Amino acid sequence: MKNELAKIEKSARGGICNFCKQIVMVEAPEDYSAAEVNDLATEQCQCAEAKKMRQRKERMKKASEWAKKRFSENDGQMQLFVLAIMTVFENNFDKITIKAGKETYKIDKDKNWMLRIQHEYKDQSREEF
Repeated sequence: MKNELAKIEKSARGGICNFCKQIVMVEAPEDYSAAEVNDLATEQCQCAEAKKMRQRKERMKKASEWAKKRFSENDGQMQLFVLAIMTVFENNFDKITIKAGKETYKIDKDKNWMLRIQHEYKDQSREEF
């Protein structure tokens, strides 16, 4: 038995970059809408804003991969961290702090869209008299 992937019919189509409005020729599936073709064109455009967008997406991907390697998927920690990273990245919150036992994680980004995740480990034992 031969294992073959189904071929998706693609054709060369002109899309408009969402940033610079230049026409970019892309290979797109036949059933893509104009908006989807424009998104493909934006992803392939060489203008400065499109390049920044690709860099931001790559940073987001790396941060999500870090969370997937660091936290367990079974207890919801990984999903919480990926959601927190996405929320900060998409400007919904400036900073998110997550405390888990003796560990504290602070997630934010700088003006250049660099995601920062600060990890602190503290001995939280205390004595009361």
